[in-house]
Amino acid sequence: MSWVALAIFASMVGIGDAPMGGEENWGTKCLAAVGYAEARSESILGEACVDRVVLNRAVVEQRPIYDVVLAVDQFARPTSTAEKQAWARSRWLAVFSISDAWPLPDFCHQATHFNQSDSPRALGRIGKHVFYP
Repeated sequence: MSWVALAIFASMVGIGDAPMGGEENWGTKCLAAVGYAEARSESILGEACVDRVVLNRAVVEQRPIYDVVLAVDQFARPTSTAEKQAWARSRWLAVFSISDAWPLPDFCHQATHFNQSDSPRALGRIGKHVFYP
């Protein structure tokens, strides 16, 4: 992971000198950024399942959330957070996703990947996202 990439990403989502400010806060904001970039136009359930994929992958790979988010070519990153209501929702949703407080469909808890194409391997679909193991 490049510290330059971290600094650029941090400046886009307004989090200063992360991750030195504490991984929990940094991880929450990184998760919110993925939700915002990947699923802000989706339902709350759809965005929550996108968040769950990031969290599932962090557990499987035994890596911090920010490492999973910043992995090369894995998740979209916002170029800005100009849609203030959507950004606020994504930040709020990330907190709840990390606390595992959402009643999500079972397949969301098993998925470690998503895209927008159907496949026989798909566990389920919410909105435009198809979730995979």
